[in-house]
Amino acid sequence: MKKLAWTALMAGILLAIAAYVTEINELPGAVEWRTCGFIGYILIISAIAWLLLRRLYEWGRKAETPQL
Repeated sequence: MKKLAWTALMAGILLAIAAYVTEINELPGAVEWRTCGFIGYILIISAIAWLLLRRLYEWGRKAETPQL
């Protein structure tokens, strides 16, 4: 799942960059790429949220182990 989150993060970044470049340079198809950019933002936010929640889970699991 961690690999999937990293892949989604990278794909989201690429989609957002492509939408941004298309919009700035006023290339044809900017409206369609705007939708892809929005999807990219959703992927970025979801992947970062999953990675942060996973990190919190690992920290919590470490804190629960008894220290001998």
